[in-house]
Amino acid sequence: MMRRFQFPLQTVLRLRGQFERQSRRVLAAAMAEVNGVEGRLRSVGQGLRECADQANGVTTGAQLARALETGLRHYQWRLQRELSRVQAVAESARVAFLERRQELRSLERLRERRLDEWRTAAVAAEQGELDELARMARAGQEAQP
Repeated sequence: MMRRFQFPLQTVLRLRGQFERQSRRVLAAAMAEVNGVEGRLRSVGQGLRECADQANGVTTGAQLARALETGLRHYQWRLQRELSRVQAVAESARVAFLERRQELRSLERLRERRLDEWRTAAVAAEQGELDELARMARAGQEAQP
């Protein structure tokens, strides 16, 4: 009877799986941050359109709309810089995730190859045992008169 399959790099495989899951969480957080900044930028764009609609004229409301538009443009500029920063972080997280995923898949493929080799050896060993039993049975029948 053959021993059960043991993959010598199982601990490394488990660690790589943990690294891959952690990098996936980091990527998800970075993408959420990008989405949040993009959402704020969309809101600012909508606010700017509304201010532009209200800014025509000389009334106090129009002056207030122009002042608000100026403030929103400054905020928009800061958000665009922040968006560039968080997109760079997200891209870095994406690259790290893809590397971790590739490392994990490579080890998983290696484990599968080793398992297939073990199964083939187990089948061959079992067949050898069956052949030996059959040979012994034939030898026992030939020895009887």
